[in-house]
Order: sequence, then C-alpha cells, then structure tokens
Amino acid sequence: MARKLIPQLTGKRRIRTREIPYIPVAAEYNGVVDELNRHLNSEELYANGANVTLDLSEALSFKVTLATTGVQFNVINGRENDTLLLQITNGAAYTATLPSEFHFPGGTAQTITASTGAIDLVSAYFNGTNYLCSIIQDVKITI
Repeated sequence: MARKLIPQLTGKRRIRTREIPYIPVAAEYNGVVDELNRHLNSEELYANGANVTLDLSEALSFKVTLATTGVQFNVINGRENDTLLLQITNGAAYTATLPSEFHFPGGTAQTITASTGAIDLVSAYFNGTNYLCSIIQDVKITI
C-alpha cells in the first residue's frame, strides 16, 4: 500500500504560530511625537524686527502680526511634501516680503496687503526645492 505524501486539501488543519514581541524604543516614540507636534502646533509671532524665521521643524502653521515695515520672511527646515499655512495680520500699513522660494500662479511674486488690520493667508506646498503657493489677501472679519 502506498503512502500519501500530499496532505488532503480539505478539512481542518492546525497551524502553529507564535507571537514575536516588539518593544519600541524611546527614540521611535520621540520621532512620532515630534512629527505630530509639527502638524498640530501653531506658532504666533510678533514681527517687530527686519526678519521673521518660520522653522518648519517646530510647526507647519504660523500666525504673524506685523509691527514694523520691511519685514523679510525666511523659511527653514522644510521637508518635501510639507504644507505651510501662514496668517499675516498687518498691525498698520507695514510692508513684508515673502521668500524668493515662494512661487505663485502666473509667476508673479505676491505682496502682503499693506493696510491696517489686513489679514492675508498664504498656503505653501514644498516640493523639495520650491514652495508652490496661493494667497488669499485682505480677508475681512464679519460680525
């Protein structure tokens, strides 16, 4: 009598498995927490100097109030696929300049609305080299 070398394809089979424990290290937790903080944090800045630096390793959302004229924005630590949201409130008729890496539709550099109380919203997607931007200017708060 010949032995069956191939098991039946029907019926119940018991498969032995075992769990392999995984214990994450603290560095992995810290990296996840830092990344979450970047996306959840919003920084408020009072621009009373010539330069305002937006550090994208700290936050991706910023509220800036202009308190002097001629403010130059700088963006550092951007990572590919970051999306920056910037709210600029003009304290008076101050001027500000966005970074040269910010590119707008039509290739025309945008200027910040230079009137008291004006609120401009800039959104910028970082493609690894440049920030592809859109701007909503002079948003009015309705009551």
